[in-house]
Amino acid sequence: MQIDLFNYQEFSVFNSNFGFPFDKESLTLRDSLGKRLGYRLFSGGRLQGTHDAPPFLQELPNSFRAHPSEDFALMERQFSLASGFCFLSGPKVRSAGEVAFLFKSLESEAIEHTFLLYRFSSGAYLVQHLSSGGISSAVVDLRLVAGNVLRLQPSSITLVHNHPSGQLISSPQDRAMQKRLEDIFCGTDVRVEKGIILNLRSGKFLQFGSSSGKDRKEKFPEIEDSLERARIYRFDKQVFCKNYQPEKITSPEEAAAYIASQKLGLSDRLEVLSLNNASEIVGKFILPMEGTLSQLIELLTLYGGTSAILYGNSLTKEIFESYKDALDLIGFHTLDGLQLKSGNFYSLYQEATISFKKELRALYASKGKSAICSAAGKEQKQEFPLDKKEACAKGSKAPCTAPTEVRETRVREASNFLEYSQFPKLLLGPGTP
Repeated sequence: MQIDLFNYQEFSVFNSNFGFPFDKESLTLRDSLGKRLGYRLFSGGRLQGTHDAPPFLQELPNSFRAHPSEDFALMERQFSLASGFCFLSGPKVRSAGEVAFLFKSLESEAIEHTFLLYRFSSGAYLVQHLSSGGISSAVVDLRLVAGNVLRLQPSSITLVHNHPSGQLISSPQDRAMQKRLEDIFCGTDVRVEKGIILNLRSGKFLQFGSSSGKDRKEKFPEIEDSLERARIYRFDKQVFCKNYQPEKITSPEEAAAYIASQKLGLSDRLEVLSLNNASEIVGKFILPMEGTLSQLIELLTLYGGTSAILYGNSLTKEIFESYKDALDLIGFHTLDGLQLKSGNFYSLYQEATISFKKELRALYASKGKSAICSAAGKEQKQEFPLDKKEACAKGSKAPCTAPTEVRETRVREASNFLEYSQFPKLLLGPGTP
């Protein structure tokens, strides 16, 4: 099966490579012992300690034109300091009890809050505020978690939240979230500790696992260390490059055309286009030979992606399916996998070959993108009528012999990228089984 497409070479916007000044003066994420971690902290425009520097990703002039195969990103997600919480603890946490004590002030909260505690081998910790909800639930988006955990490499993580209802019991939603975290980090060096729930001034906290019947109530410990106010972070800011003009991709044909026109996929490694919820390309990356999946998750998390298109000579159906399953578990979506074969592309999602036509390229060069879009659409309707009866009714010049499965394939093409505008979320709470 051949699918006609057009070429972006003349009219596509060239996006510059990305970078960010990072030196000893930069504001960065820090653990409880003050160690600088590998994330820039959002400064609200105060880059490099000044008040007038705009918070833009720094562009490297003409680098993308000179090296079209290099990585680029149009945006970056960043942490910010969260206010409104007063958590007291020593500089280290050594047990589940000390973790619970850190969040003890949640006992007086009227709505549900969710946090993730990163604990490092040094005993230092970092707290990420994931969400705030209502009286009986809070939504958690694991796409704001997974890549950060893989990049920071804590020895363990602990999911912590409160039950304002007063029920110190884990709910099915609580256990489902715990199980999902365990599945995501299975096979990594990160240990997922039992979750912790606090309720209304009972003097106790709850530890829970991913299965029912394993709830365990414990008393808060006495803390002998001198207490200090803990820093709480949110992963809630975005910074853009100055020339933010993302290219929209709405079909496998357009994805293949973009890759071909930008001369991407030339390396022997797996590559990825990162897209946002509007199906706009916000980054392109060449993945390493080892740790490929972990790196992919980190890049999607850090550089604004919600979905991915994989492509390259080394891509196989097995790799595509395994990555798709892993990303789906987190909440990212794998829209397609494009294999490069003899100058054409093969869509693993559509199970169809995407090929170029010289006459379409020539028409594009002479009349522009809108003309070629129209021409491509006309050709597509002729080659792939909806079905025999419908094509004849519309007076199509194409042979009225198209099998039913062709219509199904075309419908999948049309809806392929649209269906990924929705993504799953999991609820924590309410506090009843």
